[in-house]
Amino acid sequence: MIDIVDLNIDYEDICQKVILNKEHWTDRFGIFYTFGASIYIDDKKDYTEYKNTVNNILYEEFNDLYSKLSDYFGAELNSEIAYPGFHIFNESSNKTNASIHFDTPYLRLPNYKLSFSNPQSFTILLKKPKSGAGLNVWNKINLNKMDLDEQKQYIQDKTIKDLGDVDYVEYELGKMYVHSGSVLHQIANDGIGKDEERITMQGHIIQDGNKRYMYF
Repeated sequence: MIDIVDLNIDYEDICQKVILNKEHWTDRFGIFYTFGASIYIDDKKDYTEYKNTVNNILYEEFNDLYSKLSDYFGAELNSEIAYPGFHIFNESSNKTNASIHFDTPYLRLPNYKLSFSNPQSFTILLKKPKSGAGLNVWNKINLNKMDLDEQKQYIQDKTIKDLGDVDYVEYELGKMYVHSGSVLHQIANDGIGKDEERITMQGHIIQDGNKRYMYF
């Protein structure tokens, strides 16, 4: 379900650039930060404004990484949408339960088309706390096998216990984890201590005809 890819990146250098750009981070509910506009968090106005501000900064700092991603996925950046960005968690996130969800952010894109296909999601671990970093996955619950009402029921009405067995995927520093987004999943959080951070690059891929785009 999840492909593990080694892009041969200098994850420590990338992480340092993220930290040096702290002035461009956006506080998300006092729990974590993003560096980059995020279509699954921002409303339309905020998304457009923040994207217009930060896309150029992201490209200037991480163009080599975007080039590697483009080569791997056969995808390109699109100035109409936010470039892949970053999640930053610290002690404010300690023991906070992340949402259990499927990945369907393409439905909210300002240039959304019914012809969109082949969605993918990816995460690259750049820094991890002592407790580790990873993903909780409910492999038996697949978006492609449900209608929208069934999806909402699982996400809104079920408890974690009702979801069945969960598998834990431990992330390794510098590696990229790729999946379709169609399986129910959750950011795993086993605790982040004082002066610790969990930093990941986050992105999605969508196809429109013969073109593929990467975005956050």
